[in-house]
Amino acid sequence: MGSAPTIFHSPAQGVEIDGATITPDTRIQQKLLPLTFGTTGNSVQIPPAMAPSEKIGNKDEVSTMQKNRSSQRGKALNYAPPIIREGTFIVQIEAEDTMEHEIYWSTVLIGYVLGDNPYEKSMDNYVTNVWNFVEKPQILCHDEGYYIFRFQNIEERDLVLQAGPYTYHNKPLILQHWSMDFKFDPGCVSVIPLWIKFPGLPLGFWSIEALSKLASVVGKPLYTDKITTKMEKVSYARVLVEVDVSHPLPDSFEMKTPKGLKENQEMEEEFKEQPKRRRNKGKQIKLI
Repeated sequence: MGSAPTIFHSPAQGVEIDGATITPDTRIQQKLLPLTFGTTGNSVQIPPAMAPSEKIGNKDEVSTMQKNRSSQRGKALNYAPPIIREGTFIVQIEAEDTMEHEIYWSTVLIGYVLGDNPYEKSMDNYVTNVWNFVEKPQILCHDEGYYIFRFQNIEERDLVLQAGPYTYHNKPLILQHWSMDFKFDPGCVSVIPLWIKFPGLPLGFWSIEALSKLASVVGKPLYTDKITTKMEKVSYARVLVEVDVSHPLPDSFEMKTPKGLKENQEMEEEFKEQPKRRRNKGKQIKLI
């Protein structure tokens, strides 16, 4: 009878065999089971290939891959079948779908500089130095050229808004409230909040009702400033109005008092130069 055959195992290039494991070109460690020789004849029994589940990978590498996948995950989503009507997909968003985010963003001011697009670091420094009377808001920069300032609460948001107007490198920094349907269009910026002054307005007409009517001449009234509310300065009343500056604004208007007197009331806006700005000098608006 001849001698028993010799079995050779070729190791992967550059890998040392310790008699127990080898690392093939697949870079997966695989157990090398001992060969079993039969008790009869010269047959050699070679164990079957190991199942994939029995392969031993690099545990550190696997753990890192799992962590990377987990770090990229946000919140789990649910499937909501859309409506298909005449070949068009329709998605119905309900009020309760957005309620949480509407509350979250309720303390936000939208800010943009007319004629400029500040770098994030520059805007961060500006906010730190100029709005130092409130806790520093979260600052988010949008690629379309505007900033989102998220304050700790509505009170601090309004303090910043009422302390304006602001300029950034001698250019107006426009601030306005965030809304659910806000969409910034840099080419069509015409409706902006402006501070309007009513110089020499008699103190008897400084009520919220009267000031609202006066401010409505030029746009949608938003706020009085704190000094006007407390009547700490009486030379003029100052109110924030949402104005469409693509239309001409009057220099004055006629005010009819309860006693039937007609007063010519002047008004001024604090930013003298605005895009698409057209003054309508000499024109008066009658307020009856």
